[in-house]
Amino acid sequence: LASGGVATSARTRRIWSSGGETRHHLIDPRSGQPSQGSGRSVTVIAKDATSAEVLAKALYFLDPKEGAEVLNAHNATGVIIDDDGQAHPLSGFERFLA
Repeated sequence: LASGGVATSARTRRIWSSGGETRHHLIDPRSGQPSQGSGRSVTVIAKDATSAEVLAKALYFLDPKEGAEVLNAHNATGVIIDDDGQAHPLSGFERFLA
């Protein structure tokens, strides 16, 4: 990556148990609770690291179609890995693959 920033948000770190349930740091703004599932991950490539981080957190809670719309509006790209481990590369992501 010659310029810009990359950020990933996932449920693989910062996890703990509370009341017999696994919790993590990614809070769904719609419910105020940690999101459900275990495999989701979002990586975003944007104009700078701050933008990539903010967009990755936002996309974490969106489906791939909604995520693509948000990234297109911010001239960014990325890939969403869903709870089943399926990768959903978004428009423009392929140019960053070796």
